[in-house]
Amino acid sequence: MWWVKDDGTYLMSNGQDPTGTRDDNGRLPHVVHADGWGPGTDARSVLAGDDFRESLDLATPVFEDGTTLLGMLREASTQGATRFVLKATFDDTSMELTYITE
Repeated sequence: MWWVKDDGTYLMSNGQDPTGTRDDNGRLPHVVHADGWGPGTDARSVLAGDDFRESLDLATPVFEDGTTLLGMLREASTQGATRFVLKATFDDTSMELTYITE
């Protein structure tokens, strides 16, 4: 999965494009925008700098217990969550992810 910052900030799949899902401009419509940071917003106020695309590996363990991002998303879904709040914290060499569901 990709975390993208350009026109707002959002998550989008980097997997195989489903047939017939692109819009008239060739873009995939299936993205999940950050709450309050949809199209037309300027995410530089919270993310600074240039546009980016950060890869988030769904299958690599994020926590010592082996929990993966995909596992977190699946668990949130089974609990009936309608929101999945993912927090990314960075230092010079790594990114740490934490989450809550609502």
